[in-house]
Amino acid sequence: MYQSLLGNKCYIFVVCVYFFLSSCTGEKIQKPIPNSLVTVLKKQDLTTKELENWHTMDYEKDTIPGTSLDRTFKKLINQRQGNSIVIALLDMPINIQHKHLKHKIWQNKNEIPNNSIDDDGNGYIDDFNGWNFLGGTDKNKNSSFVNYEYTRILKKHSSTEQQKRLSEQERYIYQKAKKAHEQRLKSTKLEIENFESFYRYYQSVASSLAPFFENQEFEIYKLDSLNEVYSQDTSITHSIAIIKELVHQNFTKKLLEERKLKLNERFNKLLNTQYNDRTIIGDNPDDIFDSIYGNNLVDFNTNLLDHGTLTAGILGTSQINNIKIMPICVSAYGDEHDKDIALAIRYAVNNGARVINISFGKSFSLHPEWVLDAIKYADQKDVLIVTSSGNNGLNLDQKDNYNYPNDSVSTYQEVSNNFLKVASSGYKLDSTFVHPATNYGKEQVDIFAPGEKIFTYSAKKEGNSEYTSGTSAASAIVSKIAALLRLYYPELSAPEVKQILMKSGVSYDIMVNISKDPENEELVPFSSLSKSGKVVNAYNALLMAEQVSKGKLIL
Repeated sequence: MYQSLLGNKCYIFVVCVYFFLSSCTGEKIQKPIPNSLVTVLKKQDLTTKELENWHTMDYEKDTIPGTSLDRTFKKLINQRQGNSIVIALLDMPINIQHKHLKHKIWQNKNEIPNNSIDDDGNGYIDDFNGWNFLGGTDKNKNSSFVNYEYTRILKKHSSTEQQKRLSEQERYIYQKAKKAHEQRLKSTKLEIENFESFYRYYQSVASSLAPFFENQEFEIYKLDSLNEVYSQDTSITHSIAIIKELVHQNFTKKLLEERKLKLNERFNKLLNTQYNDRTIIGDNPDDIFDSIYGNNLVDFNTNLLDHGTLTAGILGTSQINNIKIMPICVSAYGDEHDKDIALAIRYAVNNGARVINISFGKSFSLHPEWVLDAIKYADQKDVLIVTSSGNNGLNLDQKDNYNYPNDSVSTYQEVSNNFLKVASSGYKLDSTFVHPATNYGKEQVDIFAPGEKIFTYSAKKEGNSEYTSGTSAASAIVSKIAALLRLYYPELSAPEVKQILMKSGVSYDIMVNISKDPENEELVPFSSLSKSGKVVNAYNALLMAEQVSKGKLIL
């Protein structure tokens, strides 16, 4: 049956259960259902074209463990019409004028843009494309660097008297925060010292070539030409060799300046207990009812704050224009405020988002109850929330590794049915299948999705693309598939979409490495790292959604 597909590719079907399912076009097709256990081995490395699109490819057709999105669009969606659906992106600012994104950005039809009037009466003036909770009333002032949450905890309990009044649980969190702060402060000081040493060396070498290159914009072909002209000058040829190696490693003056800025701001702001990261904003971060603040500038400083655009590029697939992205800015360098997260979730729900993507996380939370209340509010309004598990390589089931935002209290008791936490998988079906940085957990993580080398749009290079890796990408992919289910099967509830995504994923019977030590592998079954034990699959999900919507399958 599969002889024509094999070539250098090997299939091992461990268990396949088949059902006749109706496609969205009414065509009868026979395909493996979600409970299939499939191991697909692709012997050769991915080509450049495959690498750019591997996460949309199909384990059966292409022998690549993607999400089958290409197959889904071709076989199940094709020219099928649907209304638009809104994904709220709680993240950094987005380059909403990017040529690949500008037609996919949500517009508030109840708001007249730039008339300085709150036309829809929601308290947020001119929120035509979303809202920026990191901004001041002066749109020229927006926060790009904020405290870590453990820095805020230390500030809150700074005095001896305050520390004496702490409960046992609060004292545990305070001590944990203090340790995390001390470790990061120590490592940052060392990083700054090493960087400054390297930067001085780079400037010395680069300055020796300054007469030949304006603004230190080095290009390989120009360096090679210069090397031929000055082949007898060992000083110049030595400098050329060093700069060429740095260029090959993508070191540029601009990149180094950005690295310098981030390190210094980490020390001066993120870790500084004397820095007030709400001065620009002007609100009271400990008062959830002080809710009207920020501005409508959702695309500030995107060259530096590029994560939002990278994530939006994954959500804004070129294959379908029905998905609209609602930018809500809550993230800068540092940790998000719980107040911003909670209000952003409510803003998204109240303005028509059906899926909320949260591609960030943190290890501490000053006001988790505010976020839990917002998650429950979204659950009541039938809105699905998809979050990333984080990139620390940790087992989130362990108490010390608990991360936020989450839909459960510290006892791991869930408060809603609309919350998905996503870990990151790769494209090689061997022990490296689990992305080395991803967090995981049989109780805390719901499902995996591709997150290694995902091609998306660049915020720094207009019109160009770049690779991004991590659970942020994996979360965005799941959000996009969830949006497709809600777009074509609007009668399905958020909990039903969650269950369909988890049950319709593909299970890979494979041992994977979860050790951080490169010298010593720790192999565990892939199925043991999440609740579902699976990788999300768009094709299977739409087939199952069809059956659930027709009452032919009960979840």
